[in-house]
Amino acid sequence: MRADAFLALMAPFLSRTRLKQKIQTGDSLRNGRRYGGAARLHAGDLIELRWRPQVAGEPAPELRILY
Repeated sequence: MRADAFLALMAPFLSRTRLKQKIQTGDSLRNGRRYGGAARLHAGDLIELRWRPQVAGEPAPELRILY
């Protein structure tokens, strides 16, 4: 299975575009190393998905709900 497809299954709350960004920026690691989204996973591989904290003082984005 491809790494990007695996992440899409494990983190359905994130878009594939956001997951691709996390892979490209190194926020997702395979066995402690950066990898490409097309990388094939093997039994025993460890996938890490990192979250960067919001910068202090940076306002949270305002969400507008349209009906």
